Parts: sequence; C-alpha cells; structure tokens
Amino acid sequence: MKLTPDQRRQRLFDIMEDNSEYMQIKAATERAKARFQKLTAWLPPKLRNHLREYPGMFYFLHQRMIDTVCQQMRFPDED
Repeated sequence: MKLTPDQRRQRLFDIMEDNSEYMQIKAATERAKARFQKLTAWLPPKLRNHLREYPGMFYFLHQRMIDTVCQQMRFPDED
C-alpha cells in the first residue's frame, strides 16, 4: 500500500485525535485564539492586521511543516 500525501495527512490527524496531550493543547490553542481575536478586534484595522500577522505566520509555518512531512515520510505499513 502506498499513500498519497493527502492520505498521510489524514492518517496523521487521525492519530493525533487519539493523543490526549495533543487534544488538550489544541483546545487551549483555540481558547487563546478566541481571546486574542477578541482583544485585538477593537484596534484600528492596520494595527490589528500587524498584530494578527505574527500568530498567523505560525499557522502557515505549521502547515508547511505538515505538508513536508506528509510528502517525505512513510508509515511503517507502506510499501
């Protein structure tokens, strides 16, 4: 069996959903995101966009890392 990068991505996400520590961190991240958006919502758009750019870039960085992992890695049961 050979998986596509998208299939590996889905499999990786499925694995992470069974990881309690990951799920706790994910929940905490979502709460922090909501607080951050609420705190920056009242700022002028230009300043708000500058402040939101920093965490937004971490999202893109994380996505790029996941993309690269899914392209390069192979699960042990793959051919």
